Amino acid sequence: MGRVIRFYTEQRDDSWILEGQLAHWKELDLDAAQRREIGRLEGQLARNKEAIEAVLALAEELKEGTVEKMLGKDDAELGLEWLLGGLGER
Repeated sequence: MGRVIRFYTEQRDDSWILEGQLAHWKELDLDAAQRREIGRLEGQLARNKEAIEAVLALAEELKEGTVEKMLGKDDAELGLEWLLGGLGER
């Protein structure tokens, strides 16, 4: 999950590059088809940003039950969680 979070965080943080490129293109002398394509790309970028936020939120939620999280606990802690019914719920 750590790699997923790092990857999508980087994608989110770098979106300003794409926004800047689209803004630059909009300042050029474009024909109608090019303007439509810029608009389409802006819409796609907005949808991608929403999807990235959703992936990051889900990854944060899921990381609590990952193998890495389990391996970070000692045996007594895992055993107690299992006995109390907390391990099989995910």
